[in-house]
Amino acid sequence: MFELKAGQPERWLHPYGQEPLSDEQIDRILMLPQFAHIDGNAFPDLISLRDIIRYDARIETYQKGDIVTLLGDYGSSAFFILAGSVRVFIDKDTDPAEKLRRPHPKQSLYSALAQLWRNDKEPEVRHPVQDERNQSALQVHHRHSGEATRAYLTDIEETLNKAKTVPLGENQMFGEISALARTPRTATIVAETTLLLVEMRWQGLRELRLRNRQFRDNLDQLYRERSLLNYLQRSPYFDHLDDSVLQQITLETRFETYGSFEWNGIFRKIQGRSYQVSPAKRKELIEAEPEIVKEGCPITGLIIVRQGFARISKALDAGHLTVDYLTADEVFGLEELQEQYRTGQPAIAKNTLRAIGYVDVLHIPLELALTHIVPFLTEGKLRKGVSVFSPQTSSIQKSSSIQQSRSIQESSSIQESNHSHQDSVHQNSPNWAEHQAQMNFLVDNRIINGTAAMFINTDRCVNCDECVSACATNHNGNPRFIRHGLSHDHWSIANACMHCVDPVCLIGCPTGAINRNAQSGHIIIEDTLCIGCGTCAASCPYGNIRMVEVRTPEGELMRHAQSHKPVSKATKCDMCIGSPAGPACEQACPHDALKRVNMKHRSTIPSLDEGESRKRWTRRITLSSLVIFILMVYSQIEASLSEALISEQLLSGWFLVSTIGLLTLLSVRKKLSVLPLMKRSLWMQAHIYIGLLSIGVFGFHTQWRLPTGMLDTLIWCGFIFTTISGIAGLFLSRYFPKRLRVGKNQSAERLLFERIRFLRAELEKEFHDASIKLINNVASRAYLDLYQADLIPYFSSTRNFWCHIFNIRYPIQRYYKKLELLNLYLDEENYQDLEHIRRLIEKKDNLDFQYALQKLLKSWPLLHIPLAFMMLVLPVIHVVVVYAFSKGAV
Repeated sequence: MFELKAGQPERWLHPYGQEPLSDEQIDRILMLPQFAHIDGNAFPDLISLRDIIRYDARIETYQKGDIVTLLGDYGSSAFFILAGSVRVFIDKDTDPAEKLRRPHPKQSLYSALAQLWRNDKEPEVRHPVQDERNQSALQVHHRHSGEATRAYLTDIEETLNKAKTVPLGENQMFGEISALARTPRTATIVAETTLLLVEMRWQGLRELRLRNRQFRDNLDQLYRERSLLNYLQRSPYFDHLDDSVLQQITLETRFETYGSFEWNGIFRKIQGRSYQVSPAKRKELIEAEPEIVKEGCPITGLIIVRQGFARISKALDAGHLTVDYLTADEVFGLEELQEQYRTGQPAIAKNTLRAIGYVDVLHIPLELALTHIVPFLTEGKLRKGVSVFSPQTSSIQKSSSIQQSRSIQESSSIQESNHSHQDSVHQNSPNWAEHQAQMNFLVDNRIINGTAAMFINTDRCVNCDECVSACATNHNGNPRFIRHGLSHDHWSIANACMHCVDPVCLIGCPTGAINRNAQSGHIIIEDTLCIGCGTCAASCPYGNIRMVEVRTPEGELMRHAQSHKPVSKATKCDMCIGSPAGPACEQACPHDALKRVNMKHRSTIPSLDEGESRKRWTRRITLSSLVIFILMVYSQIEASLSEALISEQLLSGWFLVSTIGLLTLLSVRKKLSVLPLMKRSLWMQAHIYIGLLSIGVFGFHTQWRLPTGMLDTLIWCGFIFTTISGIAGLFLSRYFPKRLRVGKNQSAERLLFERIRFLRAELEKEFHDASIKLINNVASRAYLDLYQADLIPYFSSTRNFWCHIFNIRYPIQRYYKKLELLNLYLDEENYQDLEHIRRLIEKKDNLDFQYALQKLLKSWPLLHIPLAFMMLVLPVIHVVVVYAFSKGAV
């Protein structure tokens, strides 16, 4: 068995093949032209060339028609042909990938609904059901090739004759682009003959690229030949150029790499335990980011980000102000080059461009950019946020991994990168400072890596936990995220998998259990393949993967057969893949506080949307006006019915019965988060405005008079109290969340309601310890009397509930005044102890404040819901009585 030495990579404990390659196999691989020129002496002894090949490569046999790579699948390895040949499908219209790929199975509506009663009662239960998707993601035949089961094309000859393909033969290489960039495969490749391949995982490929310049140059040349020309042809920046000029640009474009491919280790060290970059650590973070272009230095060409992220910053005093960020296929330097073309003065960088973690860029030389790109720029190409590629962009819900992989070719956009023109826009805006703080927060904490980051607006979140409940329902009773996380201003980023563009959690998984789904592009964990090693959880720089101990259906912990230790599995958000309703968390939020956001599309980032509040108020005014208009029309209809001697109360009565029925549907929708019934926030909006409409109709029905009979009085009182409780709940849900964040007693984060009593117990213990210390050091009984009479009862339970509700500060100020009087009896040495107790009182006051507001937020539905269901019953009785005793009743 291989013994790992200090300094050797841990991945070698799990060789890429079932066994490490033998010396004879390594000698054969070293005869390939890609390896023949590599000097083994240039490698350190602990990470030698032969050991890289031995543990990071494997030799695989493929039969004719076997599929080697599939367009859109995420790859992590490169291939070298030892013997035989392959065919590469170069026309996406004839590529068989879309016909072959089997989508992730979708739940039927019934199976989704059945989760409500079929979910296990015990947490993290695993059933012994084999997931056939682990064998293949293709709807094709399978056969055994050696020890592997492979998908293959049954009609290989006919398929090749109809499709546009190019051959690759012995000693050639493919798959290196996807392996190094962690991007999807750009083409389907099948074995044309019996095939012998060397497959090397990306870690080994990276070692060779970093340590041997010629190997790196060969990879760059392959990229020029196979991808760069097509890449440039798809860009409108180059769409006016003929093939000869494009060839020249292709030959002179430089490939540059900045940063560390395993950036998550450096980032986690700077983060510390909090998973959040503190302001004190921000300078260290930015200084760790390599500079690509420095502010004030000459621009030497146009830079296109090929893979990764880059920060655009501006020097500010002794620090750095983040202006914007770049993602794949966005460019830097256009504005400066435009000025040089217009004025003839050398282009000077107005901002600094830094690599965030790891970034690959294309550098187009200055003269070529000034000659062939800048003179042909249009306003549309410079306008930020406008797609400059074929406008076949998909929304985040529909974006597949294939569309993401072909970003620059098909569905992405190269956007004008030097966003310094935004500075003037934002500096003239009253929200400029807030915007920049948000940008610093998003970039510093690498939130920009997410394609499905969970943003929670804490000004609207009422801590109802409906999102967590819906998530649990969709995952056999086990929620897959934690609602709390990083926070800035009124936005919180929950601890939920962001399905990153650069998923470092995939690095090092020995079984491939964690992978990117080929259809959706989401990162998922195949539970049956997970061995519980925890590598992915340790790699995730956001702490969004958790290890859990799993149980049998009987509720007993599963244990390993030999060690008898509990079996652990990695779990995380999977975006409810397969659910007909999509992400349950977003669907279930009743107050539209939760959004899943693709950070590439800046216009969808709610924390940067300065017009969000305006849009919300516009919608409120529009809908309120619609309610008033309907009531005016209704009053006219009633007048017409009265003139026609038709009882107008008949119409208003049945209208009220119908609206009451509609209003109760919100409670039904709450239980059906697993079904595609539109977002619950839309149902809540409908509930609010239909409720307002019913108030007016109820007035018309009662003719704005007090009731006389007992049943009428019950109905009247029930409606009034239901309405008052509903309006009160609406007020609380809009006002209290903001008070929890910006009130006088706010804490650094919104406390979980269930944790408050535990925090209070810890605080009470700390208070008693501090008090005993002060009592022992002070001769006077003044503090002892205060301690026994006032402070012990204060710390023992929640106090001043209604004072916190109505924001009355008198009780806490009374304690502060009593503490100030104690200064007369204390020496200077004891002032610090008394100040410590004062801070504990303030913390306790904050806990009581959080408890009071959250308790009321959680309690008001306990009044409103029973009243609402009472109003379901009483109108039915009222209808029966009216029809039973009215003229013509049967």
